[in-house]
Amino acid sequence: MYRFIKQTYIQNKMYSLLSILLSLVSLFFIIKVNLDMAIRYHSLDGKTQLLLGLTEFVGFYFKFYVIVALSLIAVGLSFIGYKKKERVSLNGIARILGIISLIAVVFNIGKFII
Repeated sequence: MYRFIKQTYIQNKMYSLLSILLSLVSLFFIIKVNLDMAIRYHSLDGKTQLLLGLTEFVGFYFKFYVIVALSLIAVGLSFIGYKKKERVSLNGIARILGIISLIAVVFNIGKFII
């Protein structure tokens, strides 16, 4: 009986839990990529720091496309969870985390680290 209750609890919250997981993974990778860019910026000399925009484009921006895809999937899963009438508080957290991860990618917080 307990196993059945535990299994249905997870099944009823599947989309929201998966959305939260994907949002947290994307936020982790956003922070990691931005820290890598800041470390690379500080390791360059003065003239090369001016050309960092070109090296960022080649070296780091392709990683952001993967992170944007993860964030969009997370937001989409949270809206699917909303349509499936999953728990409101859990689904709200999933939506907020997904939107925060999208905003963090779009505004490129790495420039504030430098």
